[in-house]
Amino acid sequence: MLNVMRKPKGISLKRVVLLLIILLLTINGLRLVFTNSFLAEKPKHVTISKNIKVNRTQNLRTKITKQICQKYGLDKDNNFKSLKASKRLKTVIVDDKHKILFCYLPKVASGNWKKIFLVLKGEFQDVNDIEPTVAHKEDLLKTLGNSTFEEIRKKIKTYESYVVVREPMSRLLSAYLNKIYYDYTGKFHRLFGEKITKYSGRIIGDRKVQNKISFAEFVEFLTKAPAKEAFEIHWERMHKLCNPCLINYTLIGRYENLLEDAQVIIESIVRKTSILFPTYTSVQDTSSLMESYFSQITERQLERLLSLYELDYLLFDYPKPVHLFKIVKKERNEELN
Repeated sequence: MLNVMRKPKGISLKRVVLLLIILLLTINGLRLVFTNSFLAEKPKHVTISKNIKVNRTQNLRTKITKQICQKYGLDKDNNFKSLKASKRLKTVIVDDKHKILFCYLPKVASGNWKKIFLVLKGEFQDVNDIEPTVAHKEDLLKTLGNSTFEEIRKKIKTYESYVVVREPMSRLLSAYLNKIYYDYTGKFHRLFGEKITKYSGRIIGDRKVQNKISFAEFVEFLTKAPAKEAFEIHWERMHKLCNPCLINYTLIGRYENLLEDAQVIIESIVRKTSILFPTYTSVQDTSSLMESYFSQITERQLERLLSLYELDYLLFDYPKPVHLFKIVKKERNEELN
């Protein structure tokens, strides 16, 4: 009788253990499914939120550009014919395969953008395989500059278009440092050295300017010389090169938010792509140098300089750099004491 009672107890214990194991496995399984499901949904939520923010930012930028164009009458059709005549459309890359126009601006990571479009064109597989000197070869990428008037008009109206801009004074200083100051024995110094010093009053004994051109001399040249003599593509006004009142840009990126805006543009062109914008850029970050160089110029020079670049500030919604006036006034007061 006792043996009969013990047997059921043994069987019951095994069942209890088995049930506990099954229960634990079930709980862990459900936890794993729930966790994976949550993690899978999270990036989607983040992506949607990010896209909404990007769209709002881009809509605001393009809206402001249109408003300024209308306010100053820069969007009229009679200006359209001057677009071809200006011969400045050579900075607008044409990608017929993707039906894209992209205006690259010197001193706004233009070399890296050319690399991106060389990969999109199929000339290279990876942006990192392209040497800077190769990227800047003019015959590798098609531009609006060598298109007929009718082609220009049609593509401006039917193609998606993109541009990345930069705070005007930061871009100007970058151009000065790269092309004039550090290149004091090179091509740009030979081309502009004597022209610049002519306006600053410096006497040059030799044909070549031996000493470095100061930022104050460069600014004096820009603000006094005729526009045709003073401006060169690296420091030309952005609106003159990219014509935002005649080309209705789909997206306007900013150098100050380069990597994020660049990737948005790339993914707008090619929905599913492994192309990444190069994290390295040769364009110098001049934000830390602004005070040092702009303190060298007078208040009047700064006023004239900002007047030259006024439309760039308005069209691309950059705030007027009032802090530069404080730098100039401080330096002048110290000199008077």
